Amino acid sequence: MQQKLTQQKGQQNWLQPDEGLAYCQLNKQLYYKVLHSFYRQYHYLKQRSQLTPESTAQLAHSLQSTAPPGGALRLAKLAKKLAPPAPLPEPQACKILLDAVQHTLVAIEAYLPEPQQENRTKDLLSQLEQHNIEAIKLFKEWSAQEAKSWPSEYQNQIHQALLVFDFKQAYNLLLQGLKKFALES
Repeated sequence: MQQKLTQQKGQQNWLQPDEGLAYCQLNKQLYYKVLHSFYRQYHYLKQRSQLTPESTAQLAHSLQSTAPPGGALRLAKLAKKLAPPAPLPEPQACKILLDAVQHTLVAIEAYLPEPQQENRTKDLLSQLEQHNIEAIKLFKEWSAQEAKSWPSEYQNQIHQALLVFDFKQAYNLLLQGLKKFALES
């Protein structure tokens, strides 16, 4: 099995957009949303250098269902081999899966059109309107990328509102900030 895993690691096509588009009924906007969602869910792994066998098994289980709609079929195939009920993977297999996820994330970055501030902002506002807990994580990403010029005190006010799940207050503060700080840029 280790030889097959090593062979897969060397393959270059980590993303097969035609397959992902087929999952999304050829709806390109939906496919982009699927890729963005996959990227947001797993981007933290870009900074990791290793995984435990337990976390690898959990990750593999998750990737079995999340990778195919994005067209990451090789990743899904690898994940299926490592997911329960398979025994816990050896350290080298853990590294191979992590590398595969990282290669897939790079392929997604290269494939997607340059993310625009407007789309990220709309996504955040939508999550806040829906009182979705994902808004907390999305706000952290958004503020690091899109609100660099905003005063940290203002960002902290929004963050504090999110920490107590006051999505309405966070939404209102974000709208006020967009009006105020967008005009200053």
